[in-house]
Amino acid sequence: MIHPGRPQSKPQATCTGEWQRKRIIAYISGDSLVILGGVDQLIQTIYPGTDEHLQAVAIDEVTGKIAVCAGGKVWVLRPNGRGGEYLKVSAKLEGRLRWKVRAHVAV
Repeated sequence: MIHPGRPQSKPQATCTGEWQRKRIIAYISGDSLVILGGVDQLIQTIYPGTDEHLQAVAIDEVTGKIAVCAGGKVWVLRPNGRGGEYLKVSAKLEGRLRWKVRAHVAV
């Protein structure tokens, strides 16, 4: 099987996990997110609609949510599949990354 795009060559570009006894492999290629159900099963290709290349992907194995980011934006995608259905993305939440340091370490 030929997969869409080529994974970026950095560790944050590929992620694997298991959700509801299904293997999920996700990788970013340019401005697209590719979701596989194994090495030979394409589930979905998603284009978040940004002009920037995606930078990282992560899977939460408890909820099945997949997060991707580009620039300062983050999209959280949630599956709506049940039982034997495949993972499909039903909604995305768009936000901005903000970091705050709340602890101080004295050495």
